[in-house]
Amino acid sequence: MVLSSRMLLALALLAPVVVQAEEADSAHNFAFTGWLVSDYVFRGVSQNYEDPALQAAVDYTHSSGFYAGVWASPVDFNNDSGADLEVDAYVGFKHRLNDVLTGDIQFIRYNYPGVKNGFHLAYNEIIGKLTFFERVVLTVGYSDDVFASGKSGLYTNLTGNWSLPYELTLSTGVGLYRFDSDLFPTKDEYLDYSIGLSRAFGKLETALTYVDTDNNGPVLFGKIADSRVVLSLKYAF
Repeated sequence: MVLSSRMLLALALLAPVVVQAEEADSAHNFAFTGWLVSDYVFRGVSQNYEDPALQAAVDYTHSSGFYAGVWASPVDFNNDSGADLEVDAYVGFKHRLNDVLTGDIQFIRYNYPGVKNGFHLAYNEIIGKLTFFERVVLTVGYSDDVFASGKSGLYTNLTGNWSLPYELTLSTGVGLYRFDSDLFPTKDEYLDYSIGLSRAFGKLETALTYVDTDNNGPVLFGKIADSRVVLSLKYAF
């Protein structure tokens, strides 16, 4: 796998800001996380034209529930945009509401440095999450400028995580992405599905996930919305 020069630069810039908290109960915490994935899939659709990707994130969390971070990954949209890197910046607040529910509200900016030829790809999204029993997560994401199109997009997703023998975790998910009716000439929504197994080995987590979309996915996005199996390695520092 060949990484773009921008991706290498992003990793070099992110790594030095990682700081380990001196006290276990510190109000301020920083973390660095890296992923190696066989394909970068976002809501059922490949963002790197089915190629492997090395990804990284730096996150700050405060004991109040406030958090902020930056995440980076190579991308390939197979067009003339010149985009080969995605750098997302996000801020949010997470709070345990009671013994059952945890709420999370986040603002995220999807950025694509180096875009050229008049393309505009960067856009914002508001994401809300409700976690039930620390196991089932309902996610709703809304953008009034999805894919920098000037149109709106609403994504709803329900995922669950289930403990299995041998320290395995089963993850399942289904999502519905709906768009303004005039964004695409054919369909205005599609479904995505996923089911996977993961296991942690200390700070290293491995996962094997099957991802697919309904018939509308390939109609909207072509073969990059076809079914696939994604292998990922995650390491948290």
